[in-house]
Amino acid sequence: FRGICRVEGGGFCGARTNAFATSLDLSNFTGIYLVARCDGPRRFKFNIRTKEKAGETLYQTSFDPADGTNGEHGFSRVFLPFLAFRQVKRSTPIPGAPPLPTNTVYQMGLV
Repeated sequence: FRGICRVEGGGFCGARTNAFATSLDLSNFTGIYLVARCDGPRRFKFNIRTKEKAGETLYQTSFDPADGTNGEHGFSRVFLPFLAFRQVKRSTPIPGAPPLPTNTVYQMGLV
């Protein structure tokens, strides 16, 4: 991972998949597992886009991986249940938004 750190505005970095040519149907599953490690106490967010075209609205949940600086391998298995995802616009929750439609996943990302 390489990038430019800008201190004016922003303040985060992320990675995401390319948009899928056809949506994934994850309706037979209850969530996503990640294997993660961190360099100290940090909170991350996982994003799922359910529209073919990228926009400002997506579904998001947060998680805290294990601190990998404890002298051990520090990896943790993190489960992100689909029921924990909330629809957001620019990371602001949308009140009364519908639950994550797991049958139309077009992109996934990590912030």
